[in-house]
Amino acid sequence: MLNDTNQDLKKELQSLIFDLEEKLKEQQKIEGSLRSEVETLKIEIAEKSALRSQLQEIEGKLTKAESRLNEEVVLRVPAFFFN
Repeated sequence: MLNDTNQDLKKELQSLIFDLEEKLKEQQKIEGSLRSEVETLKIEIAEKSALRSQLQEIEGKLTKAESRLNEEVVLRVPAFFFN
């Protein structure tokens, strides 16, 4: 009788260990997926940051070009009227 109880407990513990190992494997898969997603997001952030810098540079160039164009127009308008 004591031996039967021990056997039953042993089987129950083995079953629990198996279930916990399966849950651990699933959690490890989820963790791996999340790590992968984090790496993908880090890459996207780096790319967007680089694009933002390029955009700011282009906007600066555009502002300078607009300013030069305005200066040229101001300088040419009087010459147009007085020639």
